[in-house]
Amino acid sequence: MESGGLAQEDLDKALEAQRKSGQRLGQILLGMGAISVDDLLGAVARQHGIPEIALRKGMIDPKIARILPKEKAEIYRAIPMFKVQNVLTVGLADATDLFAIDDIARLTGCEVSPVQCQQELVVSAIKEYHSQTVEMEAFIESFKESDVQVVENEYQELSMVE
Repeated sequence: MESGGLAQEDLDKALEAQRKSGQRLGQILLGMGAISVDDLLGAVARQHGIPEIALRKGMIDPKIARILPKEKAEIYRAIPMFKVQNVLTVGLADATDLFAIDDIARLTGCEVSPVQCQQELVVSAIKEYHSQTVEMEAFIESFKESDVQVVENEYQELSMVE
């Protein structure tokens, strides 16, 4: 394979098994343990001209990450990363999943630009950006001015008597 992670011997065995069984090469290699699911999905994405990236902090706009409901993000293993005009870039564990891409476009009202990402990193990002913790900025913005009452406390300073 292009990435160099597959031994020629494993490829030869898989090709022989493919000739005998008619199964897809990727499925045979997975079954042999010669490649991971991420390896297979990455190769398929490259064949379709879909970019593959290593998802990391700083690549995801926290406000955009939540544009897709958590339930859908988990089902599709998808994390919205950023939006430029009406184009939403979405990291997917399977960036060739046309049904997921179409549904994300429908749900968000944006054109979707998929990028292939490792499943583990996508799942981790979904958990991080859809966590139940409340960000302080969002918490403060949720209050109306009339909801806040300033209470001043007066106190007396006591000095120690010698």
